[in-house]
Amino acid sequence: MGVSMHVRFGFFSLLLAAVSGSQAQEALFLTPDTFVTASRESRLLLSETKSTGPAIKDWTRFPARWVFIRTGLVQENRDAFDEWLQQDGSVRFAIPGPGPVVVGVDFAPQLQTVDSTTVSRIARQPSLPRRETKIRHFRSALTVFQTDWPGEQSPDSGVATAKTSLASSIHPLMDPTKFRMGSDMALELVVRGQEVEEAEVFVVNLTSGKTWVLKAQGGLCKFTPDAPGTYEFKFQYVLPVPDDPEADFDFFSTTLTFSIPAQKEAIR
Repeated sequence: MGVSMHVRFGFFSLLLAAVSGSQAQEALFLTPDTFVTASRESRLLLSETKSTGPAIKDWTRFPARWVFIRTGLVQENRDAFDEWLQQDGSVRFAIPGPGPVVVGVDFAPQLQTVDSTTVSRIARQPSLPRRETKIRHFRSALTVFQTDWPGEQSPDSGVATAKTSLASSIHPLMDPTKFRMGSDMALELVVRGQEVEEAEVFVVNLTSGKTWVLKAQGGLCKFTPDAPGTYEFKFQYVLPVPDDPEADFDFFSTTLTFSIPAQKEAIR
C-alpha cells in the first residue's frame, strides 16, 4: 500500500472526535442474531449508537442504496431491504454459502442541518459564520459472522478480509471468526475507496465493557483484543464540499461488528 494510494485530506478533512451532538450524527450498527449460526438464514438487527441498544423497528427511516451479503462462494447484491424486511422490524435473509459471512450496507445519504458549533468543534476549525451547518450524512456498516453447518466445510477464502466498495469502511486484514487470542489484528480504514491518512477508531468489547481508542496511520491501525466477546468499531470523518448548494460538509459514519469466540468455541 504505497503512499500514492493514500488520501491526504488536509486540515479540513479531519477525524470526527467523540460525537456528542445531535442524533443526526449517530452511526448505525448491524448485528446478527448470533455470530455463529447453524441455521441457513440470519436475522439482522439495526441500531444506533451501540449495537446492544434497542433495535430500530422502522428500517424505512434509513433506506439503503446498496446491500451485499458475501460468502466464499457467492455475493448477493441488493439496492434495498424490501424483500428481507420482516414484520418485527428486523431483516431476515438466506445465507448463500458456508464459512464466514460478511454483510455490508451503504445507507442512502441524508441531508441534515446541525449545530455549527458541533461541526466546528469536530472539524477543529474556528467557529463557522452561520449558527447551523448543512451536512450530507453517509452511513456505512459491516458485520462479520460465521456458519457452523455440519458436514459442510468452510471454503478457503479471504472473504472476511476483502475490500468493499462502500462509501467508507473498516475491514479487518485477518478473519476475526478464526482469531486466536494473543495475536494482533490489523484494520484498514477507507473513505471513498482511499485509505484515510490519519484517524482514530473507537472500540468497545460489548461483553466486557472495555473500550479503546486506536490511532491509525496511513490507513491502517493495529488492535490487540484482550478477551473473547462481541466487538464494535466506529470512526467518523468529515470533508468540506465547496460550491455544493445542498451541503457544506460530507459526513461519514462507519462501523464494524464481529465476535471473537472463546478458544473452545472457535470455528476450526
